[in-house]
Amino acid sequence: MYMRRMSIRTFVTVASLVGTLSCGGEETLPPVPGSVAVNFSSPNGTDGAVLFTITGPGMGNLAPASSSNQLFTRLVAPQELRVIIVGNLGSGPLFTMDIPNTNDVSGFNATVLQVADRDDDLRESVAGYSITLPMAASPNPSPSVLDPNP
Repeated sequence: MYMRRMSIRTFVTVASLVGTLSCGGEETLPPVPGSVAVNFSSPNGTDGAVLFTITGPGMGNLAPASSSNQLFTRLVAPQELRVIIVGNLGSGPLFTMDIPNTNDVSGFNATVLQVADRDDDLRESVAGYSITLPMAASPNPSPSVLDPNP
């Protein structure tokens, strides 16, 4: 009887360890508030303005990546901003944004609505344009595409 109890205890201990080790597989990092750089990808080299919406929880201060660009925002809904950035735009960092958890950007999404060239003529299409945030700190970081040109 003693051996049987010992075997059951051992089985329960081993089973709980296996269950703990097999759950998830991904490590969860603690929330770290901070600022992230948001990148712009353009198929053209002469963009002068971009209009887009960005949604996500707890968006804070936005600032243009270049002091020569101007950034305008309007709160459309509690978790949705409409943003216009004007300047000599090209692929690369577009602006920085304060968020509540730099380890999890999965709740953010952006949609490019319009793009104009430097002569203020609207582009016929927004195909090829995207906005990306860096992924959370992880062993294999890669960008999170916010606008795969819907």
